[in-house]
Amino acid sequence: GRKESRWLELPHGAVLERIKVPVDLAGRSLGSLDLTGAHGLQVLVLLERDELGRERRAYPGADSVLADGMDLVVYGAREDVEAFLALHGGAAPAP
Repeated sequence: GRKESRWLELPHGAVLERIKVPVDLAGRSLGSLDLTGAHGLQVLVLLERDELGRERRAYPGADSVLADGMDLVVYGAREDVEAFLALHGGAAPAP
């Protein structure tokens, strides 16, 4: 049979973005932040480095606690991601 493509086209204006955890949110749980309700963002993946520098990926839950140096993969409208970063002084990580 024919293999189907695994690519998914996002809705117009939606983005998947890797962002650094803003310093003011470090130590807080995802559940307490309600990023979906407050900012329209869904956290899909938590990314951090282990002691050997290897990237570790974790599935986020409401009890996941954000840490300084951690990155998040978020999904949402481009303007919501930009507004969140502007509000919290966050930035997209260097490539």
